[in-house]
Amino acid sequence: MNLEVRDRKLFGVGVQHKPSPNFGCRIEPSLIVLHDTAGALRQGSSVEWFLSPECKTSAHIVIERNGSVVQMVDFDVKAFHAGESAWKGRKYCNGYSIGIEMVGPGKLTAPKSGVCKADGFKLELASIAEAPIEASSPACGSGYWLPYTEAQLQSLDAVVRAILNAYPAIAEIVGHHDISPGRKIDPCPLMPWSRVRAALGARKADDPEAIADVQRRLQSLGYQLGAPDGHWGPRTRSAIRDFQDQNNLSITGTVDEATNAVLMSDQAKAMPAGSRDEWTAKDLVKQGSSQVSLGLKAQTAGKIVTAASTALIAGSSVDDVSEVAQAAVGQAETAIAIGERVSTLGSKFGPLALKLAASPTVQLAGAVIVIGVLCWLFGGKVVAARLRAAKQGQHVGV
Repeated sequence: MNLEVRDRKLFGVGVQHKPSPNFGCRIEPSLIVLHDTAGALRQGSSVEWFLSPECKTSAHIVIERNGSVVQMVDFDVKAFHAGESAWKGRKYCNGYSIGIEMVGPGKLTAPKSGVCKADGFKLELASIAEAPIEASSPACGSGYWLPYTEAQLQSLDAVVRAILNAYPAIAEIVGHHDISPGRKIDPCPLMPWSRVRAALGARKADDPEAIADVQRRLQSLGYQLGAPDGHWGPRTRSAIRDFQDQNNLSITGTVDEATNAVLMSDQAKAMPAGSRDEWTAKDLVKQGSSQVSLGLKAQTAGKIVTAASTALIAGSSVDDVSEVAQAAVGQAETAIAIGERVSTLGSKFGPLALKLAASPTVQLAGAVIVIGVLCWLFGGKVVAARLRAAKQGQHVGV
């Protein structure tokens, strides 16, 4: 069977397209995940379920027992097949994987009087050509399982080959039980993994730590790519192209040997900053940065509250500091949200402050000083981070 992917869709003999209403954002697939439908075997029943209003899940491909193939979600669009999942530390597999459903009943009870029980239905053995096989695996446990048909496996081979030809970044094929261990047991122990993975050939998965090193180096030079996450993506490739352009390298968007040598050397050229390098926090506030504005207010509130509380501890009366405290109220209200974010630290340092003196007034003032200092420190951290990012051209005006 020869299949091919053209413009995100699968084409070939026996392939149908029945779009699912359940899909998400665009993705760049780097993983294939195999599933069992664990439902009735009647042809079309699984597809009907995926199309029903009650169903909130989906898959890119469904392969029937007779080998016919139905595509329900475009390959570069998120399907809801993985659920709570992670692979090699990377969570939410729906966001970077293609899901293939193999029609099958799932785990069965031992045959009795020509019947096996499955989850929610009974399987009449007289109605199928294959006999259930007793098998076990660490991921699936022990039980009886219906073998995949040869027609199914041939279609799976063809689908996998077509997907791999279209998406060179895909280097691994796993089961649902691999990405959701303990929660899922599909596909069943009868999946011929060596056969399925043979199409991968010599492909190897990327090293996340090596990618993160490249991302951190690019970021240190002022190239925009977001937070280093150890995975190639459109923003990382864009940053690589910018770096190659600035360093007179061939613009490919990939880190070849020449690019890596320059990137990791002292001769690597940073992204030009221009006049941004002279920006101040006040410049960002004028440009509409709400984060910098809030950070500056938190610093001011921290200073005022700390000064007022210190004066109270030093012996000034409440009347002496009332004017300062009143001025601090407005700023302190602005900083309430920030204070909540540092409440954990406050809870640690607060008890220490309360032990500094026996006077209830001094105790309260000491605790307030701690909060004031924390607000000032947090505000400064926010301002410094936003100013650093703005000088690199990131999130200007935020």
